[in-house]
Amino acid sequence: MNSGKIEDQFLTALLEKCGAAEQRILVALSGGPDSVALLHLLVATQKLWQGQLFAAHINHKLRAAAEDDALFCSKLCEHLQIPFFTEKVDVRDFSANEKLSIETAARELRYETLDRILREQKCNLLALGHHADDQAETTLGNLLRGTGLRGLAGMPYKFGNRIRPLLGLSQNDLLDFLKEQQISYRKDESNLDTQFKRNKIRHKLLPYLQQEYNPQISDALNKLSQISNHAEDYLVSEAGKALQAMTIEETEFKIVLDIERFWSYFDILQKYALRLAIEKLTSNQIRPNYSDLERIETSLKTNKIGTQIPLHGKWEALIDREVIVFRATTAFNFDMHVEMDGFAEHKDGWKITATRIDSAGIDPRNQATRFSQFTDNTKIKGRIRVRSFRKGDFFYPLGLKGKKSISDYFTDRKVALYKRKEIPIVYCDTGIIWIVGHHLDERFKVTSHTNSIIKFEFKDKNL
Repeated sequence: MNSGKIEDQFLTALLEKCGAAEQRILVALSGGPDSVALLHLLVATQKLWQGQLFAAHINHKLRAAAEDDALFCSKLCEHLQIPFFTEKVDVRDFSANEKLSIETAARELRYETLDRILREQKCNLLALGHHADDQAETTLGNLLRGTGLRGLAGMPYKFGNRIRPLLGLSQNDLLDFLKEQQISYRKDESNLDTQFKRNKIRHKLLPYLQQEYNPQISDALNKLSQISNHAEDYLVSEAGKALQAMTIEETEFKIVLDIERFWSYFDILQKYALRLAIEKLTSNQIRPNYSDLERIETSLKTNKIGTQIPLHGKWEALIDREVIVFRATTAFNFDMHVEMDGFAEHKDGWKITATRIDSAGIDPRNQATRFSQFTDNTKIKGRIRVRSFRKGDFFYPLGLKGKKSISDYFTDRKVALYKRKEIPIVYCDTGIIWIVGHHLDERFKVTSHTNSIIKFEFKDKNL
């Protein structure tokens, strides 16, 4: 294929499949033939896609030639007049600390650094140099490992802010383009090291299958990938409709699904809806695999209220009465200082204010509401804080005798499990002052002897 046809095919993929028109694109530039061809193709077609172009090189410090690679990339971008960024990452150290393979550690650090550069430079898209041969290797690797449709579909042209406009071109196409245009590139000898699984597939398994079974095995795998991708797109579309129908509540930090409605869909749509909910909530930081989804569905079938299912770090799924909740655990484990005559503000959009007021003419029975309370300032000891509910919390409910555990209080009030940690609790050294939206503590009530009052008020931009 001549360079003109390659440019035409590349531009079509860039615009129609990657949606890159008028975008700020950051190229992940290794210096190898694939990423160098990608950069030159973007430059050659830039007047047609009409966007801005940047490049970044990540030095993994794994090869003796790593510094030379970085220098090559720097000079290439200087020649092409493209803004260039380079950073070093310590893959070996990260691999040892996180108990990851060198390959996995390099990939995680690389994408973490590229994503940060992307944000800092206000780019919209990260362009990656994967091509059709990479796609065949990915599909075969996923098949060997055990996979569903998404694995068979391989790498998409666009996922989130990552694009792969070279997927329709083979490595030979790219090498022909580079040769015709007399463009130099770097060679990475680690790509020949078959201790890495991908290299073993590339240099041993695929050639064997090609020789013994099908000379066109790469084309066959790419055809399988394309067919699977069409089926995947359809299921994602249908699951999106199902997810919308079963969603009861959605915020930046949680998604709540109706379990009864969830069970009304076919098993495959149930799994896809769960996957979409997790990806949507985590902004694609988590891409759950089949075993993750099976674990959630098994918990749903046992229907044990209160079951918490960790989801790779700061996320979790919680089984509650009639609902399953996906949420960010960090958003609902908070403890903040409330400034006197000031406020504490939560990232979910609400804040608590504490204001000293004149006690004259104040009758809390008439002026207190669910979201504002008046308290005796002299009863408050130490700093005022607001936090989430904790196991073992208790208070002395206003108007009732004795103390009561907040857990029992919530149960009596039929407060859903997933709502409990969202309810702010105002407290001081003496104890809990106010369960916001629910009940004041008897110890802090305003009496006829009160001469100094603090008014607490809860304000939520989402209400």
